[in-house]
Amino acid sequence: MNHFSFTILFFLCFNFAQSQKKEQLYDLVQYAPSLGYLSSSYFEQTSNFKKDLTLYGISFFSMATTVKSLKYFTHIERPDGSDFNSFPSGHAAVSFMGAELMRLKHKRRAEFWIPSYVLASIVSIQRIEEQHHRPLEVISGALIGIGSAHLGKLIYSKIKRSKISKKLTN
Repeated sequence: MNHFSFTILFFLCFNFAQSQKKEQLYDLVQYAPSLGYLSSSYFEQTSNFKKDLTLYGISFFSMATTVKSLKYFTHIERPDGSDFNSFPSGHAAVSFMGAELMRLKHKRRAEFWIPSYVLASIVSIQRIEEQHHRPLEVISGALIGIGSAHLGKLIYSKIKRSKISKKLTN
């Protein structure tokens, strides 16, 4: 995803916020790093979209499973008192997972992954400002997201290796 398309995506989300609640904007923006990762894969001629989509799916599944399990077992009340799903921040986990996948894919192209980390940070800060989470909950969500991207990459490489070894032995 180049600067131009990333900028357009950001302004579309920003304009949406003008007509909706501020919170709803961040509900969308949390997926922007993931959208950037998948669209950069889809539109690059040298990329393998199927591989990146599979890696995203594995990472997302591990992240969502971890976040939902922790929310269920910890049962911590949000700072605003709205419910007992405060730990960890799912918004932070989703946005940082997408940002880390972008960084892993484009290690030498900071113009791709730095904006993803900026957006993930903005989403996370907003979750604290709106009193949906405490700082530790957001940091934990971010670490889960980053860890899930690495776990997804590890699982994908093991699956790929096992398929290659099966082909070689047949």
